[in-house]
Amino acid sequence: MIYIFNHGDSEAIMTRLLSSKTRAPIQSFPKKNVRKKKNRKSTNIQVNSLRIHLKKMTKCNEILDGDIIITIMDLDDCDKQTIGEYKNGSRKIFGPVKKEGIKILPIYNTPNLDLVLRNLGYDVPGKLKSKNSFYKEFFENWDLEKFKGLRDKCKNSELTNMDKLIDLLIDQSIPRI
Repeated sequence: MIYIFNHGDSEAIMTRLLSSKTRAPIQSFPKKNVRKKKNRKSTNIQVNSLRIHLKKMTKCNEILDGDIIITIMDLDDCDKQTIGEYKNGSRKIFGPVKKEGIKILPIYNTPNLDLVLRNLGYDVPGKLKSKNSFYKEFFENWDLEKFKGLRDKCKNSELTNMDKLIDLLIDQSIPRI
């Protein structure tokens, strides 16, 4: 099983549509981002809170040898040390699931997905009224070839390693009958 922890709704939309094209067996977290509540800054998963979310997930799900845990995080709220620990899959961040036989794949967007896509040449507006609506529309008609094009652009970027995510989901795909 592939477990994916998405920083926010934009990443969740992208991975949901990518997994539907590859038919890779995934389970995403959070299952649905709740709306911001008054006096709360964000409902997104941050790198610094990832350990807590992983701990909750492992209590509810049996993680087995061969399972893959992918985290897709923006790094705009991290200091240099935390960025290094995240990229290296440090026990400090991935402690609850850092076990033999479980693969951890930290995916990063520096500083965030919007800017990475802009840097790769995609037309992402600077100010988005509704990220959900924009990303649903943006990725909605993408086929597997378009995701492979994104992968190829990511391979040449120091701002992200999303190419590893796309490659892994393609490799884990279930053949269509």
